[in-house]
Amino acid sequence: MKRKMLIIANPGERDAENYCEGVNQDVTRYQCFFTSIQGGAWKSDEIKTLICPEPWEVALALSELKSAEYSMVIFCGHGYSRKNGTTMVELYKDCDYDSNNFNQGAERHTVILDCCRVVYEPVSESVLNHYEFRASSDHSAALQHARDVFDDAVRRCPSGLVVLYACSKGETAGDNEETGGVYSHALRSAALQLSKTLSASKTESVVRVHNDAAQAVRHETGGHQYPTITKPRSEPYFPFCVSLNTASYMHR
Repeated sequence: MKRKMLIIANPGERDAENYCEGVNQDVTRYQCFFTSIQGGAWKSDEIKTLICPEPWEVALALSELKSAEYSMVIFCGHGYSRKNGTTMVELYKDCDYDSNNFNQGAERHTVILDCCRVVYEPVSESVLNHYEFRASSDHSAALQHARDVFDDAVRRCPSGLVVLYACSKGETAGDNEETGGVYSHALRSAALQLSKTLSASKTESVVRVHNDAAQAVRHETGGHQYPTITKPRSEPYFPFCVSLNTASYMHR
């Protein structure tokens, strides 16, 4: 299956008060997660990362997603909501970008927005430790099997769009300089936990992972951050993680 992922990040200006070191952590950790067995064994050349890009760079990268069978866009950084409900992201200082543009991609497409959504109307983990990487002769075979399992789950899904928001409109999204965005960290942690409990060669949906992560975020923030989701009404939903037991399945 042809997959494409676009990760866009803007931690802000390094000396600024609102600089988010956690954004840099998120970029690395998302790359590590999705190229692992649990993340569906994406290939490195299927993941493009843009840091503080120009709008034309984003537009070009988004157009490239349309040739894939399954695509994903992840944004980590600063953002806000307009009064009309549109979530705007900041590609770099004073360069605002309509997040609705991220909804274009393959017919099966997922968007993750880890940014603030406060209403505003402008005037004019050691990273690798969590992902069960193994330097063994069987690792390549296990990765390929995980990839096949992930692809099969995608193919069973109808065309559609799923968008995950780190917080509700009017809220800010928390950041931790060591673990990344509060929501992104919870999302990856939920996926890793679920991957340990799944039967071999099984996947868990993006909706289930989001729901578990949302509950963790609400608890961690004392109810100050409520992640939300927009999705089709009917299942099945796109996969997000693959059983860690998939690797052991290879030895049966």
